[in-house]
Amino acid sequence: MLRGEGLVIALCDSSVPGKDEGFLADATIEWLDGVLTATPREVPVLVAFHHPPVPLHTPYVDGIRQFGEERLAALAGRHPHLTVFLAGHAHTAATTFAGRPLLVAPGVVSTLRLS
Repeated sequence: MLRGEGLVIALCDSSVPGKDEGFLADATIEWLDGVLTATPREVPVLVAFHHPPVPLHTPYVDGIRQFGEERLAALAGRHPHLTVFLAGHAHTAATTFAGRPLLVAPGVVSTLRLS
């Protein structure tokens, strides 16, 4: 977790040992809930992880995205100061998740063919 001037960035490990897809473990969800609960409501919280929690309509990437996303969406519903999700892994564009922006890190080079 990083606390900055007027914001908090919560970094979550979405990796699953031995697998390509992502998942936030129960302990990670509990930790994130604690961070959000301890952060004053007027302070925006950005949540970052590697695997995007939604389909991005690229078959290969969608097969290895973050699963169990309904738990993360429920957590976001309880904490309105969670303002944005940040993800990597897909090297594509932005979308939304749980009513918030989901910004996906772009790549310098992409080998994906878009549908």
